Amino acid sequence: MRVTIRGPSTRAKYLLVFRGVLLALLFAGAHGAYADITQEQVEADCRTISNLAAQGDRLYTQKHFARAREFYEQQVAWSQSCQLDESAIATAYNNVALTYAHEGTFLKAKAWLAINANSPKSVFNLKKYAAEIEHAASMADNTLEGEYWSYVGMAMWNVVNIKRNGTGYKVWFDGLTPGMMAMYVGPNLGSFEADVHFDGGKAFHTMASDNAGYDCTFTFTVQPGGLKVDQTGDYCGFGHNVYAGGKYVKVSSKPDPKPLAY
Repeated sequence: MRVTIRGPSTRAKYLLVFRGVLLALLFAGAHGAYADITQEQVEADCRTISNLAAQGDRLYTQKHFARAREFYEQQVAWSQSCQLDESAIATAYNNVALTYAHEGTFLKAKAWLAINANSPKSVFNLKKYAAEIEHAASMADNTLEGEYWSYVGMAMWNVVNIKRNGTGYKVWFDGLTPGMMAMYVGPNLGSFEADVHFDGGKAFHTMASDNAGYDCTFTFTVQPGGLKVDQTGDYCGFGHNVYAGGKYVKVSSKPDPKPLAY
């Protein structure tokens, strides 16, 4: 099941997002920031959602799935930023998921479908690809190594990568948080890497051992199909509101650590 959303045709449809964004603009404007972002620009940007979906559809039909995904991810980001209804946002999630499914990357497809697993589109596609997802999950469970995702909004994910390193493992965390103005100024970022040893399915990393100015401790707990990260402490050196804690789903048994770029 794959549906293309239609762009908004009236100003009223965006009244809520205009109010929220404009309040942020007014507050920031008092400090000299975002002065060149206007209500008209926000409205125009929100109207591009249908065009993003259409460009993604064209590339999807041509089987250029990776290129289509770039437009669908923008569809997701703007749909959330412009506060479209849950059905429209779920459609965008499913569009991204299906590009991964057609590439045979079923765990990444599942991650996108699971963001709103109860939407009719997600229910349909999770059932359609259930056998492929189950097989991919069984293969990924054979090793702790891999890439793990936790959704933070606006088509962005916190990412943990784990790779064997001698008798232990190397862990990379690359995280972010999108604020109300993330589509204009980008998200806040945070990252670290650490050498850890898993014992009984758990590993620990304390930042204070690396930098006396930081006081964060992280506990990594292996769970079926993923990883749970617990974070304690007040200062991790991350950007504002970036948080590593949460549940992560395993999307690949091949770690792919690389700096985030937004």
